[in-house]
Amino acid sequence: MTADAAGPVAPLPTAAPAQIQVRTVTRYVQLHPGETAPPGALVVQKPDPSPRTVIVTVPAPAPPAPPAVAAPRRVVVVTRQSGTK
Repeated sequence: MTADAAGPVAPLPTAAPAQIQVRTVTRYVQLHPGETAPPGALVVQKPDPSPRTVIVTVPAPAPPAPPAVAAPRRVVVVTRQSGTK
């Protein structure tokens, strides 16, 4: 450092600069219907949801059961010749 009779002492240019960290905070706020964003705010539109396709398979109704059919009965036909006993 050099001292000058006319002014204050200035730091040497070879001194290391101080480490500065900048942290940017992004705050997202959802506006209610009728609300407006404050002046200078960046408005980001909410993306549309992707379409959803739901396929539901409904089995066909079972065919009605056929009506119960009685087993055929055996019919015995007895014939006689006419005129004889």
